[in-house]
Amino acid sequence: LVLDEGSRPKSGDVATKGAARLDVDRSKLGSVPLSKAMSNVQVQDTLIRGASFWKWGRNGKAKRRFVVFDEQLEAVVWRARETDREPCGAIQIAKVQDVCSGLQTPVLHQVRSSWLSAELAWSVVTVERTLDLQADSLHDQQIWVSGLKLCYKQHLQRIPGRMPGSVGLQPLPKALERRAKVYQERYRSH
Repeated sequence: LVLDEGSRPKSGDVATKGAARLDVDRSKLGSVPLSKAMSNVQVQDTLIRGASFWKWGRNGKAKRRFVVFDEQLEAVVWRARETDREPCGAIQIAKVQDVCSGLQTPVLHQVRSSWLSAELAWSVVTVERTLDLQADSLHDQQIWVSGLKLCYKQHLQRIPGRMPGSVGLQPLPKALERRAKVYQERYRSH
């Protein structure tokens, strides 16, 4: 796994577990359906509290990022660390076209690292870009995928007649909007 300078793993991070690669404990790969394990309120609370994930970039490298769902912005926001005030980026729920699990985006297809786990990978897909993440456990991945789908569904219910992937009513703050990256066509999901 290649990390940027600000993303050195701590002793408890996934990258330091196992000597050569990320070892997935197959016994924890979700035997109980998520819908029966947690209520919608618990799932949404988990998204609001946030969690750390490996964020895969177009360069095929992963960086550790803290991801939250910001209710005020109605956006998935990520920071370099949980304690950072300034976000690295955000995707408004109004721009989401899909939230999917597995290796389903061009960014994840081009990754050649043995650290990438298809069982733990998931993506937020928009017209302009994808946010490609890897959870530490299948349970975390399932919570976030189902939770963001629920947030998207609730967003659509609040705005009648809205088409999926269209712009929402409230724009991101200017400072955060400047950080938005539009991917080249070859890195977008179709």
